[in-house]
Formats: sequence, C-alpha cells, structure tokens
Amino acid sequence: MLNTSVFQMTSVEPAKMGGQDAVKFAFEYSVEGSPLKRRGVAMETMVKGQLYLIRLLAPATHFFELDQAEVEKIMASVTF
Repeated sequence: MLNTSVFQMTSVEPAKMGGQDAVKFAFEYSVEGSPLKRRGVAMETMVKGQLYLIRLLAPATHFFELDQAEVEKIMASVTF
C-alpha cells in the first residue's frame, strides 16, 4: 500500500478517543527510491464493532511538525 522499504514504530501508548479506550502510535518510514523520510501519528478505537482511525502522514522535514498539533486537536475533539 505505501511501498515502504523501512517501517519503524516509534511509540505506542493507550489513549482515549471520544471517551473510548484507544491506541495512539507514532511511526517513521521510507519509500524505496526516495531519500525523503516520512513520519506519522495515528489514533484508533473500536466502537460498536466499527474501527475508527485518524492519522497524519507527512514528510518528516517541516510538514509533519507543521500539521501535528492540528491533527492532535482533531483526535482530542472526536465524539461518537
């Protein structure tokens, strides 16, 4: 799906998403043939048998940090 050559989880921690138990994780990856390192953060939970996932994938240089705070605000504001 992502054509990744190297994928590394950098953190995994319990969290709350819309009052539900969730998992928040961060990761880094590289794509074969590209010198650009990418970073991501995601949060996921199950509600009534449905998986909900919010994620940010962006180039590690500049764009990830630029959008990370906004995505984490969205994660914190979810309601079901």
